[in-house]
Amino acid sequence: MIKMGNYSRFNFWSPLFWPFTTLVPRLVLLMMFLAFPLFTLANDLPNPIYQSWSAHQALKQSTPFRLHWVHLGPVMNSARVEAVQAHPARPGTMYVAFGSGNLWKTTDNGLTWKPIFENQPVLGIGDIAVAPSNPDVIWLGSG
Repeated sequence: MIKMGNYSRFNFWSPLFWPFTTLVPRLVLLMMFLAFPLFTLANDLPNPIYQSWSAHQALKQSTPFRLHWVHLGPVMNSARVEAVQAHPARPGTMYVAFGSGNLWKTTDNGLTWKPIFENQPVLGIGDIAVAPSNPDVIWLGSG
């Protein structure tokens, strides 16, 4: 009878713990078993961050004089390049527009840059176009 009493006490708590003692560990083990090939496949895939860093290093090595890009502006927000336009008549002259509202110009293939709208009100620039009739006329689009 003592054994029956102990067994009865176990049966009282058994429904409360049943899902956690039998079903859940089995499901967890089954899911781990089924997901294991996915984890091993993910480890075999190339790392995109490492690939990007390797491409950046290769680009730095291939540039003339081993030049690298440097952050110039005191831009705290929207420091993204929106448009790049090369001058059709002058090689080495380019314009770069930023979403923060400034246009930069280089005349020496990017060695030095001069801000064009430094003292103007800020308006985001979305596009650059050089006039086909006169390459010294530049159109800017915002929005």
